[in-house]
Amino acid sequence: MPITIGSKTESDYSNPLGLLSDCHRRIERFLDALILVTNRARGGELDKDQRNALEVGLRYFREAAPKHTLDEEESLFPRMHACGDARARSAIALLDALRADHVVVEAEHTVIDALGKRWLSRGVLPAQAVERLAQLLDQLHLTYQRHIAIEDQEVFPVARQILDRAELTNVGLEMAMRRSINLTALESHLRILAPRRKMTSSSRRHDSLIPLSREHQYGLMLCMRIHRGLVERDADSNWLQLKASHAVRFFERELVTHFQAEEMFLFPAMEGMPGSTEVIDQLLTEHIKIRRLIDRLLQIEVTSLATTLKEFADTLEAHIRKEERELFPIYEEHASPETISLVGPGIFDLIGSASRPRHPELLK
Repeated sequence: MPITIGSKTESDYSNPLGLLSDCHRRIERFLDALILVTNRARGGELDKDQRNALEVGLRYFREAAPKHTLDEEESLFPRMHACGDARARSAIALLDALRADHVVVEAEHTVIDALGKRWLSRGVLPAQAVERLAQLLDQLHLTYQRHIAIEDQEVFPVARQILDRAELTNVGLEMAMRRSINLTALESHLRILAPRRKMTSSSRRHDSLIPLSREHQYGLMLCMRIHRGLVERDADSNWLQLKASHAVRFFERELVTHFQAEEMFLFPAMEGMPGSTEVIDQLLTEHIKIRRLIDRLLQIEVTSLATTLKEFADTLEAHIRKEERELFPIYEEHASPETISLVGPGIFDLIGSASRPRHPELLK
């Protein structure tokens, strides 16, 4: 039950009101995914797709959705309040109720997050907890349905009328900075400047790719530990089992969302770029191979661990280097400003800034 993003072209930071509405669509999709997992699994053991959907949905509402709330409460709503335009009165009268919704939703998400984490860590969820989770998700669905309709149909159209271009530009800039996206300038028609550039050995990754590159470094660290250890400890069953568990946990806690960020945002955005099709096909095949290697690490006997661990480390290292040396330079040379302004937020929504590994103990 993978979560997919529709084919509609999303807005960028030059159109912050459109971007806020696009965020509403992501809220709806991730909430629907949580509801579907809960209704189908009913607290029982989760299959891989259900577990991934639950993890990604919880992370989205824990890390990304709060930024949307700040976008409205700190950037958009105050500017609407400060506007003296008479057309704003009807919409401004709704803002206090929308803020109250934010408080209620935050409290409900806190409980949902705790229940979801409990389900993920223990493998099952008691019936009473399942009923509570389902009830909260249903309440959220109703709240978001009403809340989003008010914003999309009443508040945002009025904001588009009463806020001038400079004010909307500042809203967009604040939204971008909230997500650690470095915007250096705006073109006269308010398109975000994202200069095309070829990758050189000394140049820095484009900001929109930095979270992926950081996670690549963590993956290479894991591969290095495995390769070095296998030289002297390929017959040490305790070490082999420990490293196999590290590889599995790294995949579950880092690579699952990393692959999703690439498959949901980066790869589709690169469709049609010169030289990208063959590379992306290879990378998708490697994603499948890595997933199968993890399955083998979970099932094989200790006597076969050394061989499979080496194959896993070899495959992951080669995969990472292919993305860094072949795929990313294509993106950096050919991605348009509009593409970059969509890919960056999408990746950030799933994996954050990745400024440090989520579980550094796995890289030791």
